[in-house]
Amino acid sequence: MTPQLAQSQEELLDLLAEEEEPLTQYTIATFKGTRIVSVHTVETQAEGVMQMLIGHPFGRLNTGWRDLFGLDNATVRLGLDYGITDNLNIGIGRSSYTKIYDSHIKYRFLRQRYGA
Repeated sequence: MTPQLAQSQEELLDLLAEEEEPLTQYTIATFKGTRIVSVHTVETQAEGVMQMLIGHPFGRLNTGWRDLFGLDNATVRLGLDYGITDNLNIGIGRSSYTKIYDSHIKYRFLRQRYGA
């Protein structure tokens, strides 16, 4: 009789049963951009990313051909957003309606996560 080495499945199952520490993962792209229409979302620009924004709300549609269904009354807002860090953004902008300048600072205090 010759000695032989045998391994059982129990050792493999013991390895699988060892619990790993749960990994915390953060939710990304809750929204696909930093704005929806003209309202800010929870998303921020990545660090070092600059974004040029052009917004153009239109006039009333029920004016018909007289105002080309609201196109003649369109106003334009030009904006520039910059990501200082992944959680901190700043931005400036100007609207053609009443010639108003605006600025903002956006900081993401909380992040949605799953896992641990």
